[in-house]
Amino acid sequence: MAKSNRQVYKIPQPKMPKAVQLESKPEPVVETVGPNNLCYGLFFSALAIGFATNVWLVYLIAHNVVAAYSEHPINWLPAIGYTVLLAMALSLVRAVVWGSFVLAATVASRTQAIQAQMDICRWARKFRAILPGGAAWATQAIIQRMITKEEYKEAIALGTEEYEQVSKKNAKDQGLANLCACVSFAYQMQNEPHRAIEWSEKSVKSFDEIFAAIGKSGGINKYAGQSILQTLYMQHAQVLMGLAMSYLSVQNRFKAKENLKEAIQLARKAPDSAQKRDVIRTCEEHLSRLKHF
Repeated sequence: MAKSNRQVYKIPQPKMPKAVQLESKPEPVVETVGPNNLCYGLFFSALAIGFATNVWLVYLIAHNVVAAYSEHPINWLPAIGYTVLLAMALSLVRAVVWGSFVLAATVASRTQAIQAQMDICRWARKFRAILPGGAAWATQAIIQRMITKEEYKEAIALGTEEYEQVSKKNAKDQGLANLCACVSFAYQMQNEPHRAIEWSEKSVKSFDEIFAAIGKSGGINKYAGQSILQTLYMQHAQVLMGLAMSYLSVQNRFKAKENLKEAIQLARKAPDSAQKRDVIRTCEEHLSRLKHF
């Protein structure tokens, strides 16, 4: 019997999207014991120092406000100016709380103090109503940990809950891009490519909205330079590559090729790095296998 010349295309196994990782290396299932107490102390210290500084600032400005309104006649220009400054100082309380959470969680992640990181992220979720921008970042960190421990159903449930809550308030919230990528990866690991595609498409849509907003305002180029924009390019490219892998899993080669090509184009806009080279190399390898389809 003659042998078939038909090439068998092997579907690659999905990898954790680097763009949404808080930890630089995959963690073992066994918890790593890091300086948890140090991270707890850092959180409460930052909170206390921030509040003390803010109270001192409010006191000074309030003193000037009282003095300005006590004059006869009132000098309205400084009086109004100090009133605005007082309102701004009071609003900084939210920034102090947010900064304390982010600082402590970041240090905990870098020092592998996993228990402290998870506790701080859970606290942030409880106080999300007063945090600028909410606590989507904290939810993503928890989901990442769940995925590391192969708790995929729990990760999907938490991610879905967060998505519904955030999108209900602001359907164009920028935090949704990476959140959806996390949920998509969890579905990939459960071998549910159709649901993975659904969530990756949501992530791609969110990234498209981010770039559209940047194009209209031009603010990110003016104030943050190209570095943030290049990071977004890299993140978007990785999501598109993951989406292509999911399409390959369901034998939709046309969509896979389309997303692989777009991923390469976006990755090339980012500065040279091992991450960029890995994305381009992986996409080109799969495109070469798909060139006959």
